[in-house]
Amino acid sequence: MVPYSAPTGVLLSGYLAHRATISGARGPLFLSESRRNHGQPLSLWTWSKVIRRVALAADLPRFGRTATRAARAGPAPGS
Repeated sequence: MVPYSAPTGVLLSGYLAHRATISGARGPLFLSESRRNHGQPLSLWTWSKVIRRVALAADLPRFGRTATRAARAGPAPGS
């Protein structure tokens, strides 16, 4: 289970409705909309590029796809 805010729920609901227009199949949450890979799961490379662009737009240049995994793991040992 992943907790999220009410505004995030609205955005997620909208995305899920849009995702259903790409593919009705169960599986990965994020799917490609490109002509070449339409409906296929995003590759790790593509996901990394998306996260990088979001991080730079938010002025968080050190934020990366592993940052959320580290945050979920809890505080570092000895901290």
